[in-house]
Amino acid sequence: MDAENTQPIEQVTLRVKDQAGEELFFKVKPTTRMQKVFESYAQRRGVSLDALRFMVDGEKIHENDSPKTLELEDNDQIDVMLETVGGTLKEGDQSAPSNTDSEQVLTLKVREQTGEEMVFKVKKHTSMKKIMAAFADKKGVSLNHLTFMFDGNRITEEDTPKMLEMEDGDQLEVVLHQTGGDL
Repeated sequence: MDAENTQPIEQVTLRVKDQAGEELFFKVKPTTRMQKVFESYAQRRGVSLDALRFMVDGEKIHENDSPKTLELEDNDQIDVMLETVGGTLKEGDQSAPSNTDSEQVLTLKVREQTGEEMVFKVKKHTSMKKIMAAFADKKGVSLNHLTFMFDGNRITEEDTPKMLEMEDGDQLEVVLHQTGGDL
């Protein structure tokens, strides 16, 4: 009998690291579908799976991949990005961007008063309403209770990163307004 066949099925530990540098560890069999890791990560972080992209060595990981098919070894790192990409111009909009400008994607950080950050990837012409709504949704807070600021100025839903002259890596501040009740 071959010695390889008598060994128990080994497990690999995968490090899933987000853009803020935080890591979660998953111990899985080499044949486990990555979909299970994706779902577990999303659940533990309280984020919609649709808003996450998982990559290894710069390549997107697909749901049906496994550590074995990806040739992952113990303690290999998987990068995860929270992404919200969108924004379309209405037909006839005179401010239609050039091809290179419309394709440029920025990484923007939204920082709460607690210091916690959420990262979004958006095109320069994406309405800030999309970022604001996505943030509120992920936090389970009404958008009406949030104020977003950039460089000390309040951001409106109609603003875009281009209008605000934002650059890759810029940070937005968000303030939660709490309203008291009657005693």
